[in-house]
Amino acid sequence: MDILYAQIQADLRSNDALRQTGALLQALQQSAAGRDISILAKSAVEEIVASPASAVSKKLAFDLIRSTRLTSDLWDTVITGVRSDLDFPDPDVTAAAISILSALPSHRLSKLLTDSTKEINTCFDSISDNLRFSITETLGCILARDDVVTLCENSVSLLDRVSTWWARIGLNMLDRSDNVSKVAFESVGRLFQEFDSKRMSRLAGDKLVDSENSLAIRSNWVSSMVDFVWKKRNALMARSLVLPVESFRATVFPIVYAVKAVASDAVEVIRKLSKSSSSSTSSVLDSNAERFVGVSDVVSHLAPFLASSLDPALIYEVGINMLYLADVPGGKTEWASLSIIAILTLWIGRNSLLPERETSSAGLTDRSRGTKPAKCTKKVDTCGDVLTVQSGGAMDPVLSSVTVGVTHFERCALWVQVLYYPFYGSGAAGDYEGDYTEEDPQIMRQKRSLRPELGEPVILRCQPYKIPLTELLLPHKISPVEFFRLWPSLPAVIEYTGTYTYEGSGFKATAAQQYGESPFLSGLKSLSSKPFHRVCSHIIRTVAGFQLCFAAKTWYGGFLGMMIFGASEVSRNVDLGDETTTMMCKFVVRASDASITKEIGSDLQGWLDDLTDGGVEYMPEDEVKVAAAERLRISMERIALLKAAQPRPKTPKSDDENEDEDEDEDEEDEDKKKKKKEKKKDGEEDGKTKGPSTLSKLTAEEAEHRALQAAVLQEWHMLCKEMNQSQN
Repeated sequence: MDILYAQIQADLRSNDALRQTGALLQALQQSAAGRDISILAKSAVEEIVASPASAVSKKLAFDLIRSTRLTSDLWDTVITGVRSDLDFPDPDVTAAAISILSALPSHRLSKLLTDSTKEINTCFDSISDNLRFSITETLGCILARDDVVTLCENSVSLLDRVSTWWARIGLNMLDRSDNVSKVAFESVGRLFQEFDSKRMSRLAGDKLVDSENSLAIRSNWVSSMVDFVWKKRNALMARSLVLPVESFRATVFPIVYAVKAVASDAVEVIRKLSKSSSSSTSSVLDSNAERFVGVSDVVSHLAPFLASSLDPALIYEVGINMLYLADVPGGKTEWASLSIIAILTLWIGRNSLLPERETSSAGLTDRSRGTKPAKCTKKVDTCGDVLTVQSGGAMDPVLSSVTVGVTHFERCALWVQVLYYPFYGSGAAGDYEGDYTEEDPQIMRQKRSLRPELGEPVILRCQPYKIPLTELLLPHKISPVEFFRLWPSLPAVIEYTGTYTYEGSGFKATAAQQYGESPFLSGLKSLSSKPFHRVCSHIIRTVAGFQLCFAAKTWYGGFLGMMIFGASEVSRNVDLGDETTTMMCKFVVRASDASITKEIGSDLQGWLDDLTDGGVEYMPEDEVKVAAAERLRISMERIALLKAAQPRPKTPKSDDENEDEDEDEDEEDEDKKKKKKEKKKDGEEDGKTKGPSTLSKLTAEEAEHRALQAAVLQEWHMLCKEMNQSQN
């Protein structure tokens, strides 16, 4: 491990963007596995954060910082680097620097926000969608926090700045970028939720709440935002309708909260809590009729989604918020009834997510059972009775609805046996002899309950339907900051390796790139349809590598986080067709409960099949080591070939040739001196460059050669260390 860390540190100091990116991904992989990376974080701060680097390297370095603890002097270095990056010409670098603000300690955050007011305002006005998204998301998370409210309570200048930034976040709800608009709606909704939770805590007598001044500060922000949303409600509703369907949900709560606050006069109470004379005098009191029209407009805006939406989460969000509007003055019972019907319909349609008691319908024997009956419950609903034989000859089909409830996060299967009654109506038992034994308990139970008019059944055995583990998960929306804070504290961890192949070039790869897709992510494309929230991702197209982070929760509240690290390898045997490349994926799964990782580890290939629909093949650790040794051997052969292809050193020259060269060198000395003087005029010194640069002066072949050598040495040291450990 010491050799690996030394290699990572060397790559971080290399001033080569590709090597730095690879080293940061390796460091994040070590952090995800729960290993101490403080020494790597120190190198990342000194070599990446405090120096010019690419946006990808900066973002990866900040992710690494979030996953560990820094000393006071390192935080000083981070803040210095962030200050310089806030004014960097590349907006992507500035966006990466903005994202780390939420991880800064509170006592350092106040001074940075005060000193960087101009740069932060510039970010709001940037033409870069990515930068406006980053500043809106980060400040939306920071400014609603308790520690920031306390800082504003002790600094009037900071309070004025934060109030201005909340107004800018509100304006960004109407931003031309869908991503910026969505995250602005989420930030405003977070402000409203934080205020409600603090106010209810004070009413309940909870002492661990804000002081009166802090509550007044929150109230001032909320009342100003409510006024803005009420005045711009038509524009905000129109903007929300052109957002993607998956983003519309974020717009519901902020609009409903503000409209109800005005319609129910709750905003007046909020203004009194704010203790601000300006807010009460500047607000315009609307008539009751105008308030009712405003509420009706919002209901008309939301109602179509109760019937037309296919997203259960959106139906629930709209239904709950329409119920929230039903009790305003002048509210209608129809608003509540529409919501209740939609929510009940949703519950009836998705009651497979709820544990059920064992039931059966009259007329059809319940023969479904779980593989673990002690922990698996079942429910079978039928829409018909026993099959009947008609004149001329399995019959009218019978539709059956089967609902399975699982009480734990574990593998289970549903076994269904279909009973065929060939002697129905004959009144006598048949002579059919099946391939089952008389000792089968289910058959004996069936015979004991046999009705004479049905006759003896033929049992058609069916293969079990295995319920994927992923079906027992729900997406858990969490910000990257919260994810990386929570990750080290998760006690249960499991690591494994998977592989898949993809076409690195050719028709399919070209077609995928035209649609903005990465061909080297083809094996993981089914993850987009699985119940995971994609927290963040880093795609390094130049080396066909990536880092993906996902979050989910079990039905019963357990947290599951997953990181996937990928690195590609070109296959040796390439025919005349498309180039086939192998992607090596390292999966690291951490969970809040050891039972979750234990269930995943009991069948890793099955888990990968559930995740990727069979797109990724599990590779045991023994095979991983064998593959690493094979790659090392091939790399050594390539290095030997490269060394053999280098030109031989020149032979010593004779005295006559040396004299001729001396004369030529004397003539060239004067030219060299002139060139040196010109370089000094341009600000350069002998043997020194202007400073570190993110651009490598190496050719593509030289960069590949150096990267190959570094990889070979790293794997060689790791294999030697493993061999020594095995011998000891």
